[in-house]
Amino acid sequence: MRSLPRLTFLLLAMTVALGGCGKKSDTPPPAAQRDPQQAQTDQGGQEPAADAAEPKLPKVDFVKPALALAAGSYGGACVNSDATKSNVTISVTPDGKLKMGDLSGTVTDKIMLSKHREGAKLWYTLLVSGEQANVSMMRHMDAAEHQVSATVGAVGVSCNTATKVLPLEGKTVFSAYADVLRTQPRKLRCMVMSDMTFKELPFELQDDKLTLGDQVVDLSKVTTETLSAEGNGAGYIFVEGDQRRGTVSVDEFGRLHAVSVTAGDKGYNCTDLASAGN
Repeated sequence: MRSLPRLTFLLLAMTVALGGCGKKSDTPPPAAQRDPQQAQTDQGGQEPAADAAEPKLPKVDFVKPALALAAGSYGGACVNSDATKSNVTISVTPDGKLKMGDLSGTVTDKIMLSKHREGAKLWYTLLVSGEQANVSMMRHMDAAEHQVSATVGAVGVSCNTATKVLPLEGKTVFSAYADVLRTQPRKLRCMVMSDMTFKELPFELQDDKLTLGDQVVDLSKVTTETLSAEGNGAGYIFVEGDQRRGTVSVDEFGRLHAVSVTAGDKGYNCTDLASAGN
């Protein structure tokens, strides 16, 4: 059997790397110091309706779109982490169940999805991890075979497979997460990197185009895109050539937190004006 490329073992190693108040007083305050609604309740009035409080936002499942891309069964020319031949099939379900031969695990904690362009070459990588398991995929758009690797506990397998992985033809990483990252026009409070002053700038992120003040970025043409996420939020990074790069971060509820677009000592680092009230 021909040797698997070094990149396969590198990918397997990346999957492993991914897996890294005071006490209240019991004595109530005097009625005059209490909240009026609480005082009314203590005096026999009705407790305010629960829905009068600010509604709780649902948390975003950042892993779900990545698992939809990863779902499937993958076999082919496979080797174990000790370089011995393996005949196992790696299977991933849309809800994050990983099966690798007789071993199984769950990969629903963290994800990293990337697209990289180098000249005419284009490839995608995906890493998804759980507490005791990881799966990674790499797709070269101009290659007949792709790489899928997985670990469960201390056992790892890596496969060259003819099965198509990561169905992202012609798409950006942003498009896979557009429902989370898409942002209507708004004003951000920004530090101007050239002179360290602050100003408000218009920002919009729609249809593969990011606009921040006088900076306009076509995300379909950038060199590298990466989205990484776990339970407390997500961060999107792009690199355009050797100069311009930027970031967009959202919290666990999908609310915009911060944006930056920089090129050397120029550009902007911004926060959402509304985030101070969140």
